[in-house]
Amino acid sequence: MIQLTLEITLSLAIPVLVPELLVGVALAVSNDIPSSCLNLNTNLQAVAIRMHIKSLITICSFYLPPHQTIHQTELNNLISQLPSPFLILGDLNGHSPLWGGTETNSRGRQIEQLLSDHSISLLNNDGKTHLHLPTQTFHSIDLALCAPALLPFLNL
Repeated sequence: MIQLTLEITLSLAIPVLVPELLVGVALAVSNDIPSSCLNLNTNLQAVAIRMHIKSLITICSFYLPPHQTIHQTELNNLISQLPSPFLILGDLNGHSPLWGGTETNSRGRQIEQLLSDHSISLLNNDGKTHLHLPTQTFHSIDLALCAPALLPFLNL
């Protein structure tokens, strides 16, 4: 399990909701931390901020619904809008042995391609992050990714 520790009081929420799907993503940042919203030009359920913690970093949270078709160009477009160094946290609904899955699905292959194309580092180990209630099985679908420039600053 990846553990990032920030001692902050959450007071600012940045929600993005898609009413027809009744889902969304959000980020919250303490008023004590200098930050600003990053406007993203995407149809993906994503939000991003730039914040200053020892240095300026971009944090992006996004959700990829499991049965929604996502084109690789949409993912590439999102990554191209994130100033480096960046940290991406999300429920990406992809399965791959790279992050603890037993098999690879099409979304997992998309994420693997994204990691390769953009030299993005995967922070997950093989820990499970989700309990699928209908089958009572655990999966690793929540991922933490970052630009390689952030790796020296993380306690992994």
